[in-house]
Amino acid sequence: MTILQVTNLSYQHDNGDTLFKDLSFSVDKPKVIGLVGKNGCGKSILVSILSGFLKPTSGEVSISSSINTFHQQSIKYRQKQSLIEFVDKKNIWEAIKKIEKGACCEQLFKIVDENWDLEEKLNFELKLLGLPQNPMQSCSGLSDGELTRLKLWSLFKERKEILFLDEPSNTLDTDYKKWLCNKIKEFRGTILLVSHDRYLLNHTEEIWELSSIGLKRYGGNYDFYKEQKTNELESIERQLNNLSKQKEVLKKKKQRSKEATQKRENQGKKLRKSNSQPKIILDFKKNRAFKKSSSQRKMELHRTNDIQKREHNLVSQKEQLIQQKIYINEENIKRKRVISLSRLVPMFGSRNSISMEVFSNDKIILCGNNGSGKTTLLKTIMGDVNYLKGELHVNTHFTYLNHNFSLIEEELSVLGNVMKHCNGLFENDARMLLAGIGLNKNKALQNTFELSGGEKMKLAMLIVSHQQKQNFLLLDEPDNHLDLDSKLLLSNLLNQYKGGFIVVSHDEDFVKCLEHTKVVNFYK
Repeated sequence: MTILQVTNLSYQHDNGDTLFKDLSFSVDKPKVIGLVGKNGCGKSILVSILSGFLKPTSGEVSISSSINTFHQQSIKYRQKQSLIEFVDKKNIWEAIKKIEKGACCEQLFKIVDENWDLEEKLNFELKLLGLPQNPMQSCSGLSDGELTRLKLWSLFKERKEILFLDEPSNTLDTDYKKWLCNKIKEFRGTILLVSHDRYLLNHTEEIWELSSIGLKRYGGNYDFYKEQKTNELESIERQLNNLSKQKEVLKKKKQRSKEATQKRENQGKKLRKSNSQPKIILDFKKNRAFKKSSSQRKMELHRTNDIQKREHNLVSQKEQLIQQKIYINEENIKRKRVISLSRLVPMFGSRNSISMEVFSNDKIILCGNNGSGKTTLLKTIMGDVNYLKGELHVNTHFTYLNHNFSLIEEELSVLGNVMKHCNGLFENDARMLLAGIGLNKNKALQNTFELSGGEKMKLAMLIVSHQQKQNFLLLDEPDNHLDLDSKLLLSNLLNQYKGGFIVVSHDEDFVKCLEHTKVVNFYK
């Protein structure tokens, strides 16, 4: 039986830009599928269409099983809820409390059904998840990672037959990424997983790649997919080199034909001038030569068009494989003390005191479990959050960037953001920089709220790296939402950055790529 059937699915933005066109695919048996692709190619929009949250421009989606969906972006809009609301059990909770107070309405008993031990079971699960054992507690005091694992636990608990998971590991620490992988392994249904996490993608059975030229399926996990992509790029390079040789051969052939035609014409003129042959014979030879050269030109034109078409297709494929670039301003930074922490105890997270001196070109990585206080420390250094005790001295300007893209003004266009925040940059230079991260032509004129999460993060990092004065960077999970090539791009950018930074990340591969002076571990 077909679980999921998609036929001729297309999506077009309001400005007329087509994101994908005529996608057709099906899933016939339960499996774990990893959906990958460059930032902005439409992965999240495809998931939103499949899960019914968004209508396609055209095409059909048929699903024969029950579904549930996880969107990372939806979590921040529910932080004012209680834990019981967050896991969508408030109606059962309230029904139980009303019955306990003496209410006997039949409808209340229907709502409760067999969930009389909801509080006991929920507290038990909250304990296993390392969360407060109080279902009525507000989510506002929890980190994004803690909220993510609570939501994921809730989804797996509902036992739907299909799960659409859009970047579920973005804010999870290492331990809970392993927990998520175990949940995926235990799940008996179908999972479509959008992720840029190599560890997570290596727990899939297939990789599907979405790009501007369509959807391509690869058997095997991410490592297998990456090997195939390397082979594809090498094959495309060979084919392009072969076409280049064919173009050169064709060019020489056309030149020889042109020279031969010119030679025949000159001979014909001499013969006519000498009157050595009858005019009727010369006209016959001229017509025959004309037909022959005309036929050759048609063949050469057909061959040229065929080579150009094949070359265009190969270049389009190659563009999907090559890495993008961010160019960075280079300014030497004088080494000086910029942050001093003495026995500082943060307001949230770990109650262990922190003592540390940070210099202007230090590159520091903060590691630790969700809720251990990493983000709190950054906000404390910024002056946005108070601390319980200790001393903090700051002697620098900061640029703060988190995975919610706080730096970007969504009412402005992409180009408008660059021009506003990067003083002294000419528009042509700004467009060149944007093209380097894949935001060229019409993309540069779009409002930033239309960009994907990964595109927003690349835009924010471009702005950060092109300030006239390179501030000390406070980066809270900047690799979230980025595709794997863009994570490598970001790590290279930070390694080139002449100033200092403190970065929070749960991606071990990304952290390994960073050149750093110190690692600070947090324990909850």
